[in-house]
Amino acid sequence: MTDKTISAAFVAAQADLTNPHKDKTANIKPGFSYRYADLATILDHVRPVLAKHGLAITQNVEGTSDGRLSVETTILHTDGGALGFGPLLGDSGRDWQGLGSAITYARRYALCAALGIAADDDDDAQTAPKAKAVESKPTMGPDQFAAIADAMRGCDRLPPLVALAEKAATFDMTDEQRDSLRTLYVDLKAAMQETENAS
Repeated sequence: MTDKTISAAFVAAQADLTNPHKDKTANIKPGFSYRYADLATILDHVRPVLAKHGLAITQNVEGTSDGRLSVETTILHTDGGALGFGPLLGDSGRDWQGLGSAITYARRYALCAALGIAADDDDDAQTAPKAKAVESKPTMGPDQFAAIADAMRGCDRLPPLVALAEKAATFDMTDEQRDSLRTLYVDLKAAMQETENAS
């Protein structure tokens, strides 16, 4: 199994994937609603395409130390490779019903982000909370990109590599920067796991 195998399969699957049919409607306030696809619809839509290319998806849901919800999405290949996405962090809800709803929403958004598909209408931020201003991320410059990439290449253990990936996620990056760091992370992680398995 090589990273190229799962990368090729993932690229081929994305070429076949389309946005799911938005068969649900959310009424947010008088005069405003939007259409979306729920988690079950998305899974029914993407699983056959992924399976065609030897791919499957798992999602791990955990609670963080500060009481938030963490969802990590992993795409698996029949040859044994894996691509990891996330974690996606969010509020965990105040009761069991709220927790269940939060998990479903988080899984839906994380899944769509990993696969590069859209399951919601663009609502022009009308559903975003107005009470809190959204903090903008600092833009990643060439020097910061090079420093993080070099530091990742210098990692010989997974925890520091993950910490650097999380640090990179605090920046607003170009698509090229994001794809480059993601590929570097996946390659280094795979190499570390091979070394660990061989020892």
